[in-house]
Amino acid sequence: MNVPKIALSVGHIDDDLIASATRQKQHIKPVFKWGLLAACFCLCILLTIIFMPSSISIPIDDPSQDGGTDGKINVIDDLTVIGEEYILSDNEGYAFLQSHKDAIINDLRISGVAVPDITFTKGYSPVRTGDSGNSVAVNWRTYLAFNGEDLVAIIEMSKDEQGLHYGLAFGGLGFAYYAQLLETYRGEELVFLYIGEVIAFVTPDNEVVPVADLDLTDVVEPNYPYYQYFKTPYNTFTP
Repeated sequence: MNVPKIALSVGHIDDDLIASATRQKQHIKPVFKWGLLAACFCLCILLTIIFMPSSISIPIDDPSQDGGTDGKINVIDDLTVIGEEYILSDNEGYAFLQSHKDAIINDLRISGVAVPDITFTKGYSPVRTGDSGNSVAVNWRTYLAFNGEDLVAIIEMSKDEQGLHYGLAFGGLGFAYYAQLLETYRGEELVFLYIGEVIAFVTPDNEVVPVADLDLTDVVEPNYPYYQYFKTPYNTFTP
C-alpha cells in the first residue's frame, strides 16, 4: 500500500520547530489548548481512515438475497443462468486471489487471524432456489482459504463493470460448523445451494446438508434426486 503524503510529512517535522513549540508551551491559552486537542483528535481519525485496509470490498449484489419468499426448494422451474455479461471464470478468480494473497493475509492479520501463508481452493458459483425460480449467478464465486489443513477464510468474489471484488468471512460458531462439515464430506463432489437465504450443499446420495445447524425437514422432499437436478458446471465443489 502506498504511504500517503500526510504520513510522510508527519515523520519529517523539523527538530527546531519541535523545540520552539516546547519553549512556547507555557504561553498557550486554555482555549487554544482545547483547540489543539481537538485538532489532534481529528488528525487521529483521518490517519485511521487513511490506513484502514482497502482491499476488502463486499459485493452488493449477493445472490443469496433473492432466493425465494418462503425458503422452499423449487424443483419445478428450469435453472436460469444470470450474470453472463460479467462471467467470472474459476481461473480468473483464482489468479486474482493469488495476486492478492499478501493483501488477504494482511486483512486477516488486522482482523485477528494471523497466518503465515494460505492456499486457495477451486471456486464455485451458488445456485439459488425458491418460489421466484432457480438460477445460478456466474458472475459470483466462492473460494476457501486454508492455512495447511485449517480453514481460515471463506472468500466471496463477484465481477461487475468496475472489475473484481472480494469479501472475507471467518470465525464464529457457524464458521467452525462449516469447516467441520467440509472435513466430514472430504473427497465428495458437493452441489451448493441457497435455499432462500440458507446455504446448503447436496451430497451425491441426495442428502441436503445446511452449512449451519438447521433443520430442513420441512423444505426437503424425501428421495428426490436434488443432486442431479441442481448440478451444473458452476456450482460443484470437492473439499
